[in-house]
Amino acid sequence: MAIYSYVAFNKKGKEEKGIIDAASLQAARSKLKNKGLYVRSISEDSERKDRELFLF
Repeated sequence: MAIYSYVAFNKKGKEEKGIIDAASLQAARSKLKNKGLYVRSISEDSERKDRELFLF
């Protein structure tokens, strides 16, 4: 699984930022769509993934 950072809009047009764990970019987009979010941008957050691996 990979971690993705995203910027999206909810149904009211409010911008939301966050991270999501998904198997692929396509899966991340699908998860966000299922939450009612419209993706503006999304990218793999490799820095966060590296940090998490370091903690274990």
